[in-house]
Amino acid sequence: MKNTIKTNKKELTAAFAIILMMLTAISIAKILGTTFADNTFEYANGEYIITDDAQLEVQFTGVSKKTVTSVVIPATIKINEQNYKVTGIKANVLKSNKKVKKLTVGENVRVIGKKAFYGCKNLKSITINTFNLKSKTVGTAAFKGLNAKVVVTVPENKLAAYKKIFKAKGLTGKKQAVKGRKIETEEKEDKNEELDPNRDIPSPTTMFTIDDYFGLMSNIREEDGYSVGDSIPITAGFQMSDLMYGKWTTRTADGNGFWFRCNNCQKMFDNQDDYNRSVGYLIDGCSDTSYVFGQDYSKPFTAWHWNPDDRACSATFHIRLPEGLSYKEGSLKMFRMIKKEVESSAYHVDVNGQDISITVDNIKDTAFHPGHIADDISFTLDTELNSNAAAINTVTASMSYDNGTGVKTLDMGSAIIYAATMKFRNTDINGNDISGAKFALYKYKTLKSGNVYYDKWVKVLDNITGNPCVIAGLSNGKYRLVQTAAPDGYKKMSNYEFNISMSGSGGNIDNLSVDDGNRYPWEYPWDIDLETGVVSTTIVNN
Repeated sequence: MKNTIKTNKKELTAAFAIILMMLTAISIAKILGTTFADNTFEYANGEYIITDDAQLEVQFTGVSKKTVTSVVIPATIKINEQNYKVTGIKANVLKSNKKVKKLTVGENVRVIGKKAFYGCKNLKSITINTFNLKSKTVGTAAFKGLNAKVVVTVPENKLAAYKKIFKAKGLTGKKQAVKGRKIETEEKEDKNEELDPNRDIPSPTTMFTIDDYFGLMSNIREEDGYSVGDSIPITAGFQMSDLMYGKWTTRTADGNGFWFRCNNCQKMFDNQDDYNRSVGYLIDGCSDTSYVFGQDYSKPFTAWHWNPDDRACSATFHIRLPEGLSYKEGSLKMFRMIKKEVESSAYHVDVNGQDISITVDNIKDTAFHPGHIADDISFTLDTELNSNAAAINTVTASMSYDNGTGVKTLDMGSAIIYAATMKFRNTDINGNDISGAKFALYKYKTLKSGNVYYDKWVKVLDNITGNPCVIAGLSNGKYRLVQTAAPDGYKKMSNYEFNISMSGSGGNIDNLSVDDGNRYPWEYPWDIDLETGVVSTTIVNN
């Protein structure tokens, strides 16, 4: 019996139809007395069951033939072209077996179940190659009732410890012996609590930009369009590797049920959950295309299976602001790619001067990736350009994360905000410096009210004093300098309007000019310093 129905992952109606068909297939299987794959496998003369698909671990569950006299439990077995470690031996696995005379226990075994070899009267030789056994990981009576002259050979530097353990677990005969021998391998630590140190997780994709773009494509790293008092959004984003959340492995499905086959890569799945996960976590060499669904009760097939990694992954993001920028308290927000805001309880923000830290306890929390898809995450914060801004204002970002195998740190890059500085010397008509003047600075801006845009002079600084009078944080645009108070004995000057034109790249100011409409434009090197971004002139009071 074989049926096929063409479906598309994005068609919900078809998805519901598939689920209905799956339930039907399960019901039929139960009626016929058939079952789906149960993760049990045969290898050489042994039988095994997968205990941890994510860590690629199996347990020895018995011999495949009753006539086997020599049992070898290897370090690893191969399942669907992948090596699985044999880390456990099932309880009662050889209990009262009268055929087995020789037993070898592989180097990755760390658990032996209770009464595993109980009553093996003819078992005369046992070779233990593992360094990982502890009293608490060897079950009660596991070595009880063996041949009266059994010899157990163990790693030499484990002789004393293993003698004590095996005696407590039943090896108490007067002529039963435990002997040591040298094994050409390093002693391994107990891995009961280990988090797979050999697992190499690719670095996440990151972005960092002067922008309020919620995503991973924007890359505005240099900006010269902001002036003193302006709010400047800074956005950083990341997407963790799929392997942070799990990985794809394969297993043998027994053919007693439904299947999905990818029309693009021809890979097959034996259940709805793995089919759905393939939408979010694509298998190498595959793309999101249509699938074929069917039922086949005739033969086994290789099924792809998603193994989730549920270990928490903490992450910390560091933003360093230059002195010319200040963080707007409470402005930081985190979003998923779909622009859905993440609840603030899922992360913590700490501000220490110019340093901002954003800490996430577990980036795998459903607040960041709902369902089974690792979503793109971005966070945006608002800063303000100050009147002490330099010509080159550099913002830097980095990311540190710990997936259980150690902390990794990534440089997310830097972004530059360029700003010019105007330096006004206040003199009388004879060129003598005078003091006591105050100024206000306006910028001509386009504002929006509802759907209506309009232009207006907006005050950006007030009570500017000093001689010379220095105003930093100026970008491209039209400005008006207003003398709000003249020095004693002098008249206020007329409003002074000027246009600034500037641009920068690669950490340098490329162009900078000022035109006041009443004189020739100031040109480098007379009144303009490209290195410092300072333009100098003189204001005369009568």
